[in-house]
Amino acid sequence: MNSRRRLPGLVRLTFAHPASRAYLAVVVATAVFVAVDSLFVRHEDASLAGVWLFLLAAPTVFVFLMAGSLFGDAVIGSVWFLYP
Repeated sequence: MNSRRRLPGLVRLTFAHPASRAYLAVVVATAVFVAVDSLFVRHEDASLAGVWLFLLAAPTVFVFLMAGSLFGDAVIGSVWFLYP
């Protein structure tokens, strides 16, 4: 009998698969870049660094947008909804 506990399927797909880890690493690195660019770098005009994060996290972002539309305009219009 295998005494080692198996991870649940979704957790295993999300964190244990090498392709998932690579994707998550790219998203985290981009999020760090966007945070540093937004907080510490002064620009004369607007920076589009956040667009990269949106495009990389697009599948998840669209799920949040659909869920927000189910709860109504008050959720989508709130400030916390803009920071996934």
